[in-house]
Amino acid sequence: MNELVLTDNSSGGPLQLAWDQMRPDDLSTLMRQGWLRGVRLEQDPNVQITISRFMREFISHLENRATRTARQLRCMWFQFEAWCREKELTSLPAELETVKRYLSQRALDKHRNTLGMDRWAISRIHQECGCPDPTADRTIRNMLGDYTRDKVLNGETIKQATPLREYHLDELDRMWGNSPVLADRRDLALLTLAYETLLRAAEVARVKLNHLTMKPDGSAVLTIPLSKTNVSGDPDVTILSRQAMRLIREYFSLAGRVFDTKLDDPLFAGINPEGCSVKRVRHLGYSTVLRIFTRASTVLAVEELGIPPFTAHSCRVGAAQDLAASGENALKIMMSGRWKSEVMVMRYCRSIFAEEGAMAKRRANRS
Repeated sequence: MNELVLTDNSSGGPLQLAWDQMRPDDLSTLMRQGWLRGVRLEQDPNVQITISRFMREFISHLENRATRTARQLRCMWFQFEAWCREKELTSLPAELETVKRYLSQRALDKHRNTLGMDRWAISRIHQECGCPDPTADRTIRNMLGDYTRDKVLNGETIKQATPLREYHLDELDRMWGNSPVLADRRDLALLTLAYETLLRAAEVARVKLNHLTMKPDGSAVLTIPLSKTNVSGDPDVTILSRQAMRLIREYFSLAGRVFDTKLDDPLFAGINPEGCSVKRVRHLGYSTVLRIFTRASTVLAVEELGIPPFTAHSCRVGAAQDLAASGENALKIMMSGRWKSEVMVMRYCRSIFAEEGAMAKRRANRS
C-alpha cells in the first residue's frame, strides 16, 4: 500500500483497509487525512487495535535495548500518560492543546532540558504508534523557545559533569598504580580507558577483549562496534596508549584472568565481597561504573574543594578540556569524542576556547 485514500465511512461500518499490512507512517497519514475532513479515526476499533499493535512492537523493541535512553523514554512517556489520566485527557493520540497544557505546567518547575525530553518522548511514541505528532506543530517549537529564553534570563544553567582531567588520572596512578587491592587496579584501568577513548559509561562497560587489537609497541586499537551516536554497524576505532594497556594487563594479572584478545569476555569484570574477580564474568552495570567514578571523587577529595563529585561523563568532559587546553581545535575534539556536531565540544570547552579568542590574546598582558 503506497498511498492511503480516506474512503467514505458515513455508513458507520469499519474502514475497508488492509489493517494487518498497515505500518505507522500509513496510519499517521490516514488519521491526518481524516482529521482534515472532520473524521476522528482514532475512535474506529480497527485504528485502536492497530495503535495497540504498534505500541506492543515498540515496547518489545525497548525491552531488547536495556539502555539509559530507552529507560528515559519510558519514564518521560509514563509521566505524560499519568498526567493525561489524571486530567481525563487522551494521551495517544494527544491533542495539540493537551501537549501545550502539559508543557506549560511542567515549565513551572522543570529544567528546560527536561521540557525538551518531554517533547522528545511524546513525539517518539506518537511516531512509533502511527499517530500524527502533535509536537511537530510550530506552536510547540515557539512555546519551548520562549520557555528556554525566559529560563536563561532568570539564571537557569545547564549543569556540566565535573571534569576528570589528566592530572586527576596521574594522582590516581600514584595512589592505586601499585596497590595490591584488585578494585584499585581495575578502577584505574577503567578510568584510564574511559579518558583516552572518551567513551560513555555504558560504552566502557560493553568493551570486550576481542575488541582489542594489540600493536607491536604495546599500544592497542580499540574497536567500538556500537555507540550512542553510531548504530550503523560500521564500527569506530580509537587508540589505547601503552600505559592504558599496561594498566589493563596488570589488572588482569592480579585478577587471575587470562588476557587473550581472541576471547569474547567483557574487559572489566565485577569483584566479589572477598575482593576477588567474580568467576562468571559479565558486563559491568551502569551503576557499577558510576560507583567507580564516585570512588575516585572520594579518594581525590574533590568535594572538600567544593567541587561536585565525578559522574559517568567526567572522563569525557575532562578529556575534551585537556585536548582544548593543548591547542586542539573543536573539529579534532569532536572527532575524538565521536560527537555529531561541535555543540557539546563548545559547551564543555567554552572557557578554554575563550582564552584563545582574539581579544583575550590581545589584552592578555594588560594590567
